[in-house]
Amino acid sequence: NLTYHRSLLNMIVTGPSVKKIRTHPVEGECFKESMRECSNCGSRLKTLSRCLGCKKVWYCSRDCQVANWKEHKIECKAAQKSQRQRKSD
Repeated sequence: NLTYHRSLLNMIVTGPSVKKIRTHPVEGECFKESMRECSNCGSRLKTLSRCLGCKKVWYCSRDCQVANWKEHKIECKAAQKSQRQRKSD
């Protein structure tokens, strides 16, 4: 019982063991993937997949990708076109 109370007191004094996350990138490093969100619903909790066309937006599911396609289509096609032009130059 005494050991339990000591460990409880220790947790209260030291605080929870929380992993610290950098909010600013170190030189030459990009922000962490946790900054990404689904382009349709805004979810950050699920595993996100990148649009394979433009590689600029992220989706949490196929349903979200299909639902957002009408809005994203023009931007996606333009990005693909500019990527093709850069490769040919």
